Amino acid sequence: MLRGKASLSVARRKFMRGLGVLAAAGSSATLSRAALAADPKTLRPRWMQGVPVNQWTAIPGTALSGMDCSAQLAAGLTNPRFQDIGYGDPRRGILAYSGGALKADGSEMLIFGGGGAGAWAGNDVRGLRLEDDAPIWRTRVNPTVAAHVSSRYAPPAAYMLDGKTPSARHSYWSPQFIDAKNKFMVFGCAITWSSDTGQFFAVDGVAIDTGVWDTPRTYPDLPLRRGWDGNWTCKHPVSEDVYVSSASAVSKWTRARNSWSTLWQSARTDVDRASAAIDPTGSGTLLRVGDYGAHNIPLAIDLATGAFSRMTSSRHSWWRGSGTVSASSSSSWVASAILCLETSAAAIVTGDTSSCRRAGRVAWGLNHLSPPDQTRPDLSSARLLRLFETLVA
Repeated sequence: MLRGKASLSVARRKFMRGLGVLAAAGSSATLSRAALAADPKTLRPRWMQGVPVNQWTAIPGTALSGMDCSAQLAAGLTNPRFQDIGYGDPRRGILAYSGGALKADGSEMLIFGGGGAGAWAGNDVRGLRLEDDAPIWRTRVNPTVAAHVSSRYAPPAAYMLDGKTPSARHSYWSPQFIDAKNKFMVFGCAITWSSDTGQFFAVDGVAIDTGVWDTPRTYPDLPLRRGWDGNWTCKHPVSEDVYVSSASAVSKWTRARNSWSTLWQSARTDVDRASAAIDPTGSGTLLRVGDYGAHNIPLAIDLATGAFSRMTSSRHSWWRGSGTVSASSSSSWVASAILCLETSAAAIVTGDTSSCRRAGRVAWGLNHLSPPDQTRPDLSSARLLRLFETLVA
């Protein structure tokens, strides 16, 4: 039995490192065979016991189609049968073009979204606590009541009719969880419930334990205008500073000062059409891969100086280091990143994944960073599984 905060903290970190999930298009996760093998079985929740390493598994009881929507019913957004009564699908609508974040305490997945195209009018936050033996979805922040929800055909707005709580929207990559503040935050707002359009630059936060949203303008707006609704956002795993892309630049929100600064600027206008991750070693590096010219060239941006380098050569591209990872579906093909924390080895995967090879203990090489004919490569879960088995063997 674990006793005291220190023991619990150590156990939690070990559990989170041991969560075995492959990164595929439209998801973000980490995978560590070494960490999982080293963890005592007692640290694993019941659903995880006996699950082979490097294998997809469906966690029983976690389908949103079976979620208890009593909070949504109380807000007047659904009926006792949890059906669409004009405010969208109360169970699955929240997932439409939307994302979430991970709360370290409890290894809890938090989701927020829905919004446009009649998906979901609620601004609730839902959580799935992965350290539970039998995880189920719960409403962690209740939705604003129906009386304060705009008509689906009203002009778009960043806030509900109460002027206090954020509008439902496609959240894309905007959610982040700031563990030091115990707050769920959303960086920007696009494609709201009302009118299925809109682009706003508000930053909002809610204390996950109280469910009370901070007053609008508690956090300064995004300083740079994005060109794409689903612009990438990523969090530094140590400082919890947040990096947000615009069409031509990368901005940094410094958590300790609640202020924005510009990390890097470009003459290009597709900076936000990509995925990004932070390597926290040394002064820190932001790694970005996605639409950056015809060949999908990865970039490495120094977090201390803003200096960048294109990680490419005539035939190979190299990425050194370790950190967190995200993966995204870009405009014309899938770009994915797979990272192995325990071996400090990483591979950026886009296009011809068959040419990935090890170049040393802390580097991996990959030919053909994008398919010559711009066709979508085979990055199915089975393909990714075979690829990762090769990487960590």
